[in-house]
Amino acid sequence: MAARLWRELIRAPHDQHHDWRTPTLATQGLGSSGPQARTVVLRHVDVQLWSLSIYTDGRSPKCSELVAQPMAQLTFWSKRLNWQLRVSAQAKVEFAGESVNAAWEHVKQSRACADYLSSLPPGHIQPDQEPRCWSERRNATRPSHRKNESFNFYISCFSSL
Repeated sequence: MAARLWRELIRAPHDQHHDWRTPTLATQGLGSSGPQARTVVLRHVDVQLWSLSIYTDGRSPKCSELVAQPMAQLTFWSKRLNWQLRVSAQAKVEFAGESVNAAWEHVKQSRACADYLSSLPPGHIQPDQEPRCWSERRNATRPSHRKNESFNFYISCFSSL
């Protein structure tokens, strides 16, 4: 059964129609906000490290939540398989370094790049003149909207399967 779970997880980031590509990430909210859950996109799976990776805008609340309390849970549901998988994880939030740079090199060549290029943080209405695609500027570096801080980052969730 474990081998089948990993096969499905490995497939999910590469198959846009796989139900497990978009799990729910639950974190402990800040202050008295209580638990917070949102859909994320699974970007990479490493069976050797038991690692599941997602990317997000570092200005999003989930970033602050995971820095303050790195315990998280990912819930995967597949109608096709009729399976639910819950993964309790210790999140590692990375703002810079080799893995972040490698992730950005991959993302900046995709349609997802526009999600990370806005001058406004997540949750704000984005003006029409915001960048829609990174394809014209593929050689540029990751943008930074705050001094000494890149706003797009990489999270590795190390599961306890």
